[in-house]
Amino acid sequence: MKGNEGNASETQMSNAVEVEFSDRQPLGFAFTEGNQAIFYVPSRHRFVIENLDILCGADVEHLQVQFVTRWSHMYRDMPLRCPLDAPNEGKVSDDSAVPIVVNGSSANSFLFSNGESKNSSVVPRDTYIQVWGYLERAYGPESL
Repeated sequence: MKGNEGNASETQMSNAVEVEFSDRQPLGFAFTEGNQAIFYVPSRHRFVIENLDILCGADVEHLQVQFVTRWSHMYRDMPLRCPLDAPNEGKVSDDSAVPIVVNGSSANSFLFSNGESKNSSVVPRDTYIQVWGYLERAYGPESL
């Protein structure tokens, strides 16, 4: 076996922890400024996103957010409502996008575009994303 070859997502996927349970389990993520907004769903499970909040500071002038899922059977690129377009001053709870079902064995990321970067998974300054829902066992071909 050769060391340090392959990309970061392959390395992270190979270091994944096997999850075993039979009931729905609450699950959430918070992505903060300067950190990558990436998560993986374990095989034979699915993550159902029930709530998605995107918050921006007052200094953020322009921001586009996309949710991207890469799975062996699908590629999804879904634009999300931008908090700067929302009337509630920098916070959006994107109810138009939820629920989102994310299949197992998938790599998922939020991509940000602003005046400084384009399609970056690193959360820009003064931005915060909170995602929560539940993880459950999946049955059938979509769980592979």
